[in-house]
Amino acid sequence: MELRKQKLKEDIISASSIYHSLADQLQKPVQFLRFPAENSINAEISSIFSEAASILKQSIEKEIVIPDHFYALDLQIQALKEQIDELTFDIENQQISFDETLTNARQILADQINALNKDYQTRITKLIIRNHNEEVEMENTLDVMRDNYEDQIEKEFSAQLAERNEIKKQLIQLKKDYEETNSFLNAQIMAVKEREAEFECQSFSNIRSNFNSNNGKNSNFSNRVNNLNSIERDNYTSLSSFNFNEEVERKRSEKLRLVEELNTLKSKYISEKEELLSKIDAAKKNQEKNLQRSINRQQANYERRKEQLEALFKEREKQLNKKITHVEKQNKRISQKIKKEIQENEKIVAESEVRLQNALNEINNRTESTLDSKDKEIQLLEEKNQIERDEIERSHQISLQTMKEEEAKVSSNNSYETKITQEQRQVRQQKLAQQQDRIRSFNNTDIHPLLKSPRRTESQHNLDSNIDEKVVNLEKSSNLEILSLSRAIEAVEEQYNINQQILQSELERSKRQYISISQKIENIHFECENLNTFSKIFSKIEKKEKLNDQEKTINRLTEQLNEIKKGEIPKVELAVIQNEHQKEIEQKKCELNEIKINSKKLIEKVQTSYNSQIIDEQKKRQKQLKNISLLISEAEEEIRKTKNFIENGHCRSPIREYKNLLKMKRSNNESLHEQSPRSASFQRIQMETKFQSTLPLLKQ
Repeated sequence: MELRKQKLKEDIISASSIYHSLADQLQKPVQFLRFPAENSINAEISSIFSEAASILKQSIEKEIVIPDHFYALDLQIQALKEQIDELTFDIENQQISFDETLTNARQILADQINALNKDYQTRITKLIIRNHNEEVEMENTLDVMRDNYEDQIEKEFSAQLAERNEIKKQLIQLKKDYEETNSFLNAQIMAVKEREAEFECQSFSNIRSNFNSNNGKNSNFSNRVNNLNSIERDNYTSLSSFNFNEEVERKRSEKLRLVEELNTLKSKYISEKEELLSKIDAAKKNQEKNLQRSINRQQANYERRKEQLEALFKEREKQLNKKITHVEKQNKRISQKIKKEIQENEKIVAESEVRLQNALNEINNRTESTLDSKDKEIQLLEEKNQIERDEIERSHQISLQTMKEEEAKVSSNNSYETKITQEQRQVRQQKLAQQQDRIRSFNNTDIHPLLKSPRRTESQHNLDSNIDEKVVNLEKSSNLEILSLSRAIEAVEEQYNINQQILQSELERSKRQYISISQKIENIHFECENLNTFSKIFSKIEKKEKLNDQEKTINRLTEQLNEIKKGEIPKVELAVIQNEHQKEIEQKKCELNEIKINSKKLIEKVQTSYNSQIIDEQKKRQKQLKNISLLISEAEEEIRKTKNFIENGHCRSPIREYKNLLKMKRSNNESLHEQSPRSASFQRIQMETKFQSTLPLLKQ
């Protein structure tokens, strides 16, 4: 007893000290309020703990002195013991209720702390997501700025690049036209000179040959020819010198004009190139300035946004604390509703079990009633079949008796007839014997045919046939009766078997229904037991988890409170923030450098593409020049062929044809000079190729 008293005192002292320490901790005001009226709630809880500690102290201090005669077995002492036991039981119950209230208070605090932690984590995650989204938006804005910058560069310099390309194309075309015109003029001059020399040689050779052949006979003709040649030479020299001098002067003036245009275009190209480079540099500088301004603006916006988020965080904390209290109330209501629903569901399950039992009883009663009715029907059918069998047997016996009587009558008639027939046969045999003897005596060979076969009585034949017919009819009737009886018996047996099968199937179906219903009931009971066990297990697990979480949160909160008391609050330094901003600025600078590199690469690509286009155009022009040179060579070959044709003497008036050619060329040149130089040169070549002459080779 003394040991128990000492243990109780020690336990009470430890509990009172714990309650006193908790009351002291809760009386201290909190610096940072986590929810509204936190200090007042803590004060109320501390008063409860202090009262509990004072009650325990009073129970220890007021020692009860128990006298020696207390343990006597008197009635009064026993009554007092019972009262003391009741009081101790009440005290224990109060202590248990107090412990339950404490556990509930701890659970409420732990739930609030968990809710706050969850809200804090959700807010942090939301802030992280928002910051990430803002970063993505910044990256997208930078990409858009890059694209806009590239588009602006293309828009600003597209016209200038197009002008530069057009200028290059014009220069190339002018150079080619100049080369074509020079080559064409040189070819024409050389061809004209060659033609002059050839015509002079031909004319002198023809005159000498004619002069030598005629030996002075045709002096008048030679004089005329010489006069004509001199006139033609004078006209040709005057015309050719005049026309070629004009063309040469004109081409020189065109050449000077083209050279001046080339110089002016080169100077324009150089000036435009310098302007473009200066604009590119200015655009790069403006872009850098704009980017720096945008970075500064975004940094300011970020700081402003940060302050706004902090303010919103504080406001939302207050709102969440209010919501927590509201949610706790709602959870209590919901738990009460769930309990009511569980009770209602249990009632429904009990009612369903009763209904199932009633349904099973009804099914069993129905099956028993159906079986009884079927048994009665079977008995009635058996009685009917037995009656029918008895009737058939009676009728069969009666028919057999009648048949036997008829057979007896027939047999008696046959015996009487046989007696008469025997006497008659004897008489007839005697008469026949006498007749035969007579015949033999007369030795007559012709015997009457009636004497050869004995006579038979018609009555005997009729009786035999009647008896046979009656026997056959009796056999047929007996066979038919037997068949009908066997068929009736088979039909009755089949009906009996069918009824038994129907009854058996109904019994099996009812048994199956009973088994399925019993299985369902067992499954329902098993599921209810499983649900109860699982609910108990989950409740225990949840309680354990809650206790562990509460212990963890209490430890963490105590550590935070100790840190706050010590003044060791973690603060973010400005250097860290500055380093982050510097890193962002460096990233933006890297992006700017990438943009510059990409712009340079684009310019280089454009330049290479334009240079490749220029080279391709030069190659095309060279091919065209080769084609023109081939055309000139073909024209020279045609001229040689015409010379050979003239030398052979196939032409009557070559001088007139040559004059016509010169006139046509002059008219064509006058019409072509009015047009552009390139088209004019090209059309000259076409006119030379397509010129219609009287010569056979030029017609091709």
